[in-house]
Amino acid sequence: SPGNLYKVVVYNPNVAIAFVQLFDALIASVTVGTTTPKFVIPVPLTGSAAIDFDVPMTCATGIAYACTTTATGSGDPATGLTISFLYK
Repeated sequence: SPGNLYKVVVYNPNVAIAFVQLFDALIASVTVGTTTPKFVIPVPLTGSAAIDFDVPMTCATGIAYACTTTATGSGDPATGLTISFLYK
């Protein structure tokens, strides 16, 4: 559903960089690797990233995400990422 994203915290256990693609769309409308993300978070290998949106990221349609091996690609990381979202 529509909402505002205030914070994202991600842990990447992989030995390669990973990316979290954020979309302003319903998940059923997202084709990972084709649909352009609204925002991309790079997550270092065996590391973490924390993003605080000073101005919340507004998603008028819905908040959807994908974890990938490239910034706009569709490949899955070998091991899943751990993600926490703060949204309203």
